[in-house]
Amino acid sequence: MSEGATVKKAHVETLRVNEAKWSKTLMAAASNAIRSVIIEKQEALSFDAIDMNIAVHLSNYWRTIGNFPHPSVKTIFLLRSA
Repeated sequence: MSEGATVKKAHVETLRVNEAKWSKTLMAAASNAIRSVIIEKQEALSFDAIDMNIAVHLSNYWRTIGNFPHPSVKTIFLLRSA
């Protein structure tokens, strides 16, 4: 099996598992899943409520390959320090 086919098979399996967990309707609605490690390590990352909110919003844009989070980190820090 080629590497591309293996990746596609893994993606399909992940989608199937997520649909079983969240439902096809929620998955089709482009729901966002925050990695538990971000939540669990919030204090170690020195994330306050605003930082967590930013992480949640950025992760919402990064649901598909090539659709990178925006605005940029530089813009976020400039706005946050203003």
